[in-house]
Amino acid sequence: MASLPGLVPTGTLRRTMGRSESATFAMTVDVGTDPEWDRATREGLGSVYQLVEDDDGAERVTWGGLVMKRDFGLGNAVNLAVSTHEIYLDGRYTGTYKATGRDQNLIMADLVNIAAGANSSAPTLPGLPFQTVIVGGPGAVRDRAYADTDDKTVFAALDELAHVDGGPQWRLTWQRLHGPERIVPVVEIGTRLGVARQPGMAAPVAWSPRQITSASLSRAWGGASGGNLVTATSTGSGTGARPQSVPKAGPVDGRPVWEYRYAPSTSITTQAVLDSHAAATLAQIRSGSQAVAFTVSRATGPRLLVDYDLGDDADVIFDGPLFPTPLAVSGQIVSYDCDADTVTPILSTSGSL
Repeated sequence: MASLPGLVPTGTLRRTMGRSESATFAMTVDVGTDPEWDRATREGLGSVYQLVEDDDGAERVTWGGLVMKRDFGLGNAVNLAVSTHEIYLDGRYTGTYKATGRDQNLIMADLVNIAAGANSSAPTLPGLPFQTVIVGGPGAVRDRAYADTDDKTVFAALDELAHVDGGPQWRLTWQRLHGPERIVPVVEIGTRLGVARQPGMAAPVAWSPRQITSASLSRAWGGASGGNLVTATSTGSGTGARPQSVPKAGPVDGRPVWEYRYAPSTSITTQAVLDSHAAATLAQIRSGSQAVAFTVSRATGPRLLVDYDLGDDADVIFDGPLFPTPLAVSGQIVSYDCDADTVTPILSTSGSL
């Protein structure tokens, strides 16, 4: 459509499992700018950008996003707000959907396919052409029912299902197709995504202190970031008495009781589903939240989308003045920031570091 070499991101680009991320781009329009720049920066999902890398003859799409907002005025500067494709799932609704005794991975695929198609009220307006891929075999069998009057977005339904005890994971990738040439968004779904550590073995990817230029360990407790007595609730969609789970209590570890109540979904009507949510959330927050992020050079060490991707397990060793001995940390790569020179993988860890 257009060649816009002056269009550049103003910061790093982030990709996260099961969540949309935003970025900003900027460009200066002058007499040498491609005259199609206006159409090529059209907001409202009118333009799609993909970060394509080809440093070794093998093409990889590292990041992609949709133009959501565009600012320009009397000068010649254009600024864009771009969000990854997951944001589209929050602009489509489930409508009426019911599944009984269906594989949780297939329920997720059903929901994504709703967003990939047109709405019956506007059949001439296309959906975003997501493809779905089931990874790693069958998942747990579950029941799900949504009414059109629930006003539940596809993203909200996916997020609720992903956060039940033993729920599936999902991530968005991209694939180049031919005839015509295009890059399409692909939603990968599975009980566990990525390459997992095998018992007694090292993680499939690892970084040593000499490969790390900066690092941070972030821990928090309180609110949604920590608690040892969790109750999941729901409005029950007007069914009468409010459904809620049995309170799930964590182990005794020297902390006083800290209660956390939350509503994973307004359409849940059965206590068993809420019990599953409460158990899963307790397992995630009973030791507090902790995230590990570290920055590595693209020029050295494992290569993004070649040696590792979102969902893979990783080992990293920290060595610095706050650690009397080097600290080895393991976790699942749930997010990463990238620019032309560096990558910052972000790990989700379980248990106390």
